[in-house]
Amino acid sequence: MNEMNISSVLAADGSIREDAIVRRDLLGREDSGVVVERLVLQEQGMSVVRKTTPNAALAAREAGLYAEVLPLLPSVYPRLLASVIAEDGSVSSLIYEDVCAIDHRYDEQLAVELIGHMARWHAIKATGLKLDGERGPRPDYEELAAELIMALGWSWRPDEDERLFGVEAGLVKRVYDQAKQQPPVIKYVLSHGDLHAGSYGRSAAGTLVVTNWAHLHRNSPYWDLYHLLDMPSSTVPHLIEDAAWDRLLTAYWQQAGEGIVPAEQAAFMREYSLFSAVFSFWQLQEIERKLAASEDEEHRVRLMKERELAASAFRRCAELV
Repeated sequence: MNEMNISSVLAADGSIREDAIVRRDLLGREDSGVVVERLVLQEQGMSVVRKTTPNAALAAREAGLYAEVLPLLPSVYPRLLASVIAEDGSVSSLIYEDVCAIDHRYDEQLAVELIGHMARWHAIKATGLKLDGERGPRPDYEELAAELIMALGWSWRPDEDERLFGVEAGLVKRVYDQAKQQPPVIKYVLSHGDLHAGSYGRSAAGTLVVTNWAHLHRNSPYWDLYHLLDMPSSTVPHLIEDAAWDRLLTAYWQQAGEGIVPAEQAAFMREYSLFSAVFSFWQLQEIERKLAASEDEEHRVRLMKERELAASAFRRCAELV
């Protein structure tokens, strides 16, 4: 990423001086109070991305990750330029290098490059790294598998022609049986945590950029792979097609560090497919809950698109279990 010195526009506490800002563009807002905006500064038309949050603990964790952990990773992330952690209950802010518009459209060549970097950060020895609050934004595999079994019951037998969330019960039974019999994936590696389609893309300069590292933690290597390859999103028009999906998983298996995934490719594909199918079933449950609670038609249309993608991802992986 490009070198940048913003010291001339910072106040004594590390925040950007208000008189240095000439334009603000809202990039995102979350219910939690997080606001992300692009700030155009007087200093030679320089721009930065500022993330503000009322949660000082999470801001401090994110700043710590950028200071101590991310420098160990491939340099594909925007740099953290400055931070202000407010301990008095006011808003904390993190100021990032602006890589300008990122093209998030699916590109297999870029995905292959990302897979290679992923294999490298999964190979980093995470023991001893400061990863406080070590949880992803969604339940771990063990919890997902347990929830699937509890939701259906320990002795569940599907009725003839039964469907669950639009999926054939016979496929669900296949995943259900394997989730009961096969122990959970317990090899934990350094994980991005939220590597969905909106967290990576091609910069205006044509290079790979990976953003949104706030959820960096230890997890199964399949966690990052699932978010990249199979996680449903209303902003993604369709699943990665089967042949490309197979090529990307093969590329990861070929580059994965020794002992991180099974040495036999067929075993790796089965293990990943079980992980993905269990995760997709949980996504289907979550989407149904949201649909039941939502009265906004536009929101419901987005959720129904996500449900269609989650069901397709489930079918593809369940057939390989």
